[in-house]
Amino acid sequence: MRVSVGLLERHDPARGQVTVHPTPGTSSTRAFAHDLLGALGRAVNRIYAEQLAGDAAAWRAAAAWMAAD
Repeated sequence: MRVSVGLLERHDPARGQVTVHPTPGTSSTRAFAHDLLGALGRAVNRIYAEQLAGDAAAWRAAAAWMAAD
C-alpha cells in the first residue's frame, strides 16, 4: 500500500512523471498502452471512436502523446 501511495504522490505529467495503473488480470500490451493513455490524461472512453483499439495504433498514440506532452 505504501508503494502505491508513494507512486501516486509522484504522478506529475507536467514534470514528465506518470504513474500507470495496469489493468488487473491482463497481460496484453494493448491494455497497457490504453492504461498509459489514461495515465497521460487522455479520454480512454474514446479509444474505439478514435480507432486506437489495435496494438500498433494504441502504441503510436501513446508515443505521440508522450512526445507532445
